[in-house]
Amino acid sequence: MALEPINNYDLTPFGLVDEYAKSWQKVNDLKAFLFHRNDIECILDEKQAVAVRFYMGIKEDGDTKCPDMIVVGVNESNRDIISLLPKDSGIGPENEIRTGIYDFTMPCPRTCDTSSYLYSNTGPGIIGTENCAPRDGDRTPSTDDKCNIEGFQITVADARTSTLAWQTLFNLKSVLFKKEDLVEIYKQLGTDDIRVYFGLDEEGNERIILVGVNEEGFDIFPEDADGKIEEMYVNSTSLCTKNSITTCAVDSPLYHEE
Repeated sequence: MALEPINNYDLTPFGLVDEYAKSWQKVNDLKAFLFHRNDIECILDEKQAVAVRFYMGIKEDGDTKCPDMIVVGVNESNRDIISLLPKDSGIGPENEIRTGIYDFTMPCPRTCDTSSYLYSNTGPGIIGTENCAPRDGDRTPSTDDKCNIEGFQITVADARTSTLAWQTLFNLKSVLFKKEDLVEIYKQLGTDDIRVYFGLDEEGNERIILVGVNEEGFDIFPEDADGKIEEMYVNSTSLCTKNSITTCAVDSPLYHEE
């Protein structure tokens, strides 16, 4: 079934989408990240969040630097919903005060579909690749009735360290998803899991590509009656980069100036 247009996303021919993904993966190790609908809805339901923002990061895994993805809720003023706790505060489901910074999203490398049309075994090797162990592969995503994200909260200090390590090296800082867009995206892709691939267009601008994921963790590509892959969703609004702050939260502790 053909996809229908969605606000803030263009339907883009697969051939061009493939070029975007390959261009990105030639120079970046972080290829994509996966998240579950119910996990995101748990964040959207807290403190009246109207959007979620994903920050790229780099996390130390022994002697290896590995891609990291951090997600926070966003209020109607485009500000990150983060509770600034003292450095010695405990984090977890037993604590009444929480940061609102979550580290449950699964980045690739760590959690990939290596058989995907959009996966290329390339990259500069700056932040790990195959040396990064699979991350939380057995975790239970949230359900319609229960949120399973509280134990994945991290401290502001850890989040700042991870995001600073990334933003020091790379142009792209964060990706914003509005609640109303996510509702339509899940509906159109027909799945509870979404994998977001990164791309670079003809002008070198960062883009994101949305792909549905089945229960086995494999990407689902829309096909026509002849089995040919059809158009895919690519963002039409700008991402938060060093060159464009349109969708940034510049007052966030996770946004780092040059």
